[in-house]
Amino acid sequence: MGRAQKQMMRIVFELGSRCKYCEASGQKVNLGKSSLFFSKLCKQRICDNIKSITQVENESLNEKYLGLPTEVGRKTDGTFKYLKDKVWNKIQGWIEQTL
Repeated sequence: MGRAQKQMMRIVFELGSRCKYCEASGQKVNLGKSSLFFSKLCKQRICDNIKSITQVENESLNEKYLGLPTEVGRKTDGTFKYLKDKVWNKIQGWIEQTL
């Protein structure tokens, strides 16, 4: 990664950290709780540069975030089946309560 690219990445990161929402709400991104996910094709040197610029060291991907799967591939047949089943069970419970 060239010097110009690193500089541009720093500028983008600084702009993102000064977002309007953060200013208005008084909330900030907690870098200690943040994590990054890189493609398998991303070179290690680039990953390391991004982690050092963003100051986010945690490189992981949880199975779910906010109850939804974080990684959905091309085949989505069974990915959201649990969600459909959960909603259907809730509806069935409501129907049984009204009878």
